[in-house]
Amino acid sequence: MCTELIDANGGFVVPGFINEHIHGCDGADTMDDDHGEALAAMQKILPSTGVTSFLPTTMTYDRKRIERT
Repeated sequence: MCTELIDANGGFVVPGFINEHIHGCDGADTMDDDHGEALAAMQKILPSTGVTSFLPTTMTYDRKRIERT
């Protein structure tokens, strides 16, 4: 049961999106992320686009490169 009415001023209210395949955004690349900086940047940027959860994806590289990342 709805107990509170929210005025979205003509906008839409939707649940956060889940991006299940993302290599990076706004200059942050998951394959250039030896220390977690790209993931931290993505966590800050993505909510402004409506994405509240994401699954970072690697590129096709050799096993050592993927494990290092």
